[in-house]
Amino acid sequence: MLLHVRYHISMTVVLLLLNQSISIYAQELVPTREERRKLIPIDKLIKHLEKPKRDQSLQLDMVMNILGVKKGDVVADVGAGTGVFSFRLASKVGMEGKVFAVEIEDGLIDYIRNKVEKNGVTNIIPVKSSESGPNLSPACCDKIVLVNTYNYFPDPIAFMINLRKALKPGGLVAIIDMDQSKDKALKKLSVVSDVINDMKSSGFELRGSHDYVDGKYFLVFGAIE
Repeated sequence: MLLHVRYHISMTVVLLLLNQSISIYAQELVPTREERRKLIPIDKLIKHLEKPKRDQSLQLDMVMNILGVKKGDVVADVGAGTGVFSFRLASKVGMEGKVFAVEIEDGLIDYIRNKVEKNGVTNIIPVKSSESGPNLSPACCDKIVLVNTYNYFPDPIAFMINLRKALKPGGLVAIIDMDQSKDKALKKLSVVSDVINDMKSSGFELRGSHDYVDGKYFLVFGAIE
């Protein structure tokens, strides 16, 4: 009996240590923002994001057409980077509309702000987000777009719950990101089914799934009323 108790205790300790090791390993698979900036400094990231013809490869016109972006709309570009999509959206919504360029990196926020001032654009508003939400006002957006952003959220469900508050009734959210099922090397990225389940847990329902390029998925969601 005593031997059995000792064995049970030993196995419990082993399992606790194993779970802790797995947790630490899992965290190491997804580098923090600070670690990513060490790998790719902000100046190199800006240079990459500002590559000529990058907007063409993202098929931004197709995205806007599918979402029905029109003049007068208020749109949030979450994970705006250097604002490539934000500026295209600003042209589409016109002076009657507004674009929130939402970004967490200070260096990128500064870049967008300088670019806005340099070009005299008045309908783009840079917004500093947090890891838990976009920091947007309640019910302020007709559409919200996340391009190559979803996989960077430490807690996607918490972020999307907060993002949902910024969506007007009948509004749409588009998520475009890498599809792990198209590339088995992308083990740390979410698969489409996980994204759909996360969004359901966040109060959204899938409204459409569209073909995209470069092994990416393009999902459109609406809030569950």
